[in-house]
Amino acid sequence: MESIKDKINNLFKELDFEIRNINGDEYYFKNNFYYKMEYWNEANSYILEYAESYDDVCNNLFLDSDIYNLDCNENDFIKRLYNDLIKYYK
Repeated sequence: MESIKDKINNLFKELDFEIRNINGDEYYFKNNFYYKMEYWNEANSYILEYAESYDDVCNNLFLDSDIYNLDCNENDFIKRLYNDLIKYYK
């Protein structure tokens, strides 16, 4: 069974985000922005964060973009993320 993390990864790949490894961590890259999905345990949510440059990534200067709660159905979570990525980040 595919984990939620794998589904997120596959979604970014499907939408042609490049995966870049910086200092041992993976980031999604597209249109000169770096993105990461950070899990927030207390809220049972993922936060989509972005950085505007390589230097910002190296200095961990990410801005919060959207929060995706996992209390809903996993398919709804992935569908909402997909729709947002198409609408705002593609």
